[in-house]
Amino acid sequence: MVSGGRIFEYFVVCGIGPEIRSLDGNKGYQGMGVMYMPSFLDQFPHSKESTYPPPPPQLPT
Repeated sequence: MVSGGRIFEYFVVCGIGPEIRSLDGNKGYQGMGVMYMPSFLDQFPHSKESTYPPPPPQLPT
């Protein structure tokens, strides 16, 4: 996975996921290969233009 996708997935896991919808109308985050409605995604910067570092790695379980 590309590093820009990690920060998007990090925020989806933190609670913004239910409002996002795919073009098919399915709620929630379906993965990086799915197209989403632009109304929600337009609020976020493009992954390549992000000024934030990637989230910390997951701890082993």
